[in-house]
Amino acid sequence: MKYEITSLNDQGQGITYVNDKITFVNNAVIDDIVELEIIEENKKFNIANITKFIKKSSKRVEAFCPYYDLCGGCHLQNLSYDDTIDFKKKKLENIFHKYANIDKDIEIIKCDNNKNYRNK
Repeated sequence: MKYEITSLNDQGQGITYVNDKITFVNNAVIDDIVELEIIEENKKFNIANITKFIKKSSKRVEAFCPYYDLCGGCHLQNLSYDDTIDFKKKKLENIFHKYANIDKDIEIIKCDNNKNYRNK
């Protein structure tokens, strides 16, 4: 069965619904259409891995780190830089709204060097 990834959670996992239960999908990007294998079932949610891409999202990029799929130390390398910035902006705005009741459009200043800037 195929599933469309509709959004990302705060940890960068894709979100879809399997049998009306929210399912968090590792290594997924918004607009991916995939086949899944559920690796963990909980009362309120599932966690799944992608077994096959039916259609890859236009937002998806090749991760620049050769260990990205193995390591788990960094997130969102499979998402384009502009979409990563958009994800982080929305996440921050949601946190301000949820915990401080502040609704503000946050300005993001993009980095000229968007790779390897945390290597020290």
